[in-house]
Amino acid sequence: MFRRYFNNFNPSQRVSRAPRRFNTIFFSLTAAAAYFGRPWSSEEDEKHLNPLQKNRLSNRGMYTYNEDENVDKTIRKQGHYVNWVKAGDYDVDEATGKFIGNIYTGDDITNVFMQFASMIVVSFSSFCSYNFIKTFCDFDIYNYDKFEKYFYNHADRPLLTVGNHQSTVDDPVIISMIAPFRELTYDTRRLRWGLCAEEICFKNQFFSSFFGAGKILPIKRNLTQFTKDSAIEKNGIVTDNVKHSNERVGINQTRFHAFTNKLQPGHWVHIFPEGRVCQQRLNVPNTNWKRPYLRWGVGKMIVQSVRKGHYPIVLPFYHDGLKDILPCDENDNLISNIPKTGKRVVINFDDPIVYEDLIENYLKKENNTFSDNPWDEIEDSRPPPTKEELKLYSDITKRVMDKLLELETKTRMM
Repeated sequence: MFRRYFNNFNPSQRVSRAPRRFNTIFFSLTAAAAYFGRPWSSEEDEKHLNPLQKNRLSNRGMYTYNEDENVDKTIRKQGHYVNWVKAGDYDVDEATGKFIGNIYTGDDITNVFMQFASMIVVSFSSFCSYNFIKTFCDFDIYNYDKFEKYFYNHADRPLLTVGNHQSTVDDPVIISMIAPFRELTYDTRRLRWGLCAEEICFKNQFFSSFFGAGKILPIKRNLTQFTKDSAIEKNGIVTDNVKHSNERVGINQTRFHAFTNKLQPGHWVHIFPEGRVCQQRLNVPNTNWKRPYLRWGVGKMIVQSVRKGHYPIVLPFYHDGLKDILPCDENDNLISNIPKTGKRVVINFDDPIVYEDLIENYLKKENNTFSDNPWDEIEDSRPPPTKEELKLYSDITKRVMDKLLELETKTRMM
């Protein structure tokens, strides 16, 4: 038997099978990690669950659900479901900037799968993005020392990066070009937390698992055109119909609350304040749909972090060139899913945005405090943010927009 085996042995055949076996094992492990470390997706709300979703989530251990008609069908979150939303909320030694504890330890075996899934997904997407830009495009980055300075030397404060949004691949490409090697490979704890629209990145279980493992959380977008006055009314003291609606959008939704909680000392959060792809100029999409201001979520994030005693470093950058790699038509639809090559991609950082004076001036005024019910919770009887506090969100957001407009002019001249 052994003689027959060695007579038929072909080394080249064994070598050719090796990559296939590696791919099979690699993707099997990735699938297992993503399955057991699945993220918070749009269908996993405590409200608006149909019976099929309840049963499926119950089988996955995320909810308890009883089919008995005589038993109150109360849905409650289980431990590791909440842990996914809290993934990355590690304690940080503010003196050294290092995380306390081991990366692969925790109260639940799910933590191991979540970390492994994050490592695999981030490494894979970063490898593809980085090598495409470096191989097929011209790439330049300016003032990168500003990012390194605040990423490494200021662990006592949260880091919030803000940038323009030129294409659907901005996040993976830009992050792969600016994030340190460690955070893109074996230790993703300090890698940025980002947002993506539910209807794009969380529309099914596979997408939810993949993007969630890449440290992306879902957001419900409202692309309705508002004037500035109607935006104040929309995000302020809402009407009874809106307040008691289960379909909450805007800056008071629970998804944005979970995202804002990531803004902690030693952690990095990134947001695109435009809220959508804008390829013509900053905050100007290809369609006729226009808005004279950025979305106020970035202002609210900063205020809520300050409310907890943490003044985040708001570091702006402007990038240009990705709109030429994946251009959109006049209706903001991709012209082609195949990226163009030979384009120039530029990233330009600037100094942190100063907003502390706006906070100080707001608190100096008589009776001005931060609301204890900033998310306008239905079950909370305390008053939501006042119009003065909402104006503070707007003023901070305007300062972010002014800085990005200034950066846009500088970057396009490089």
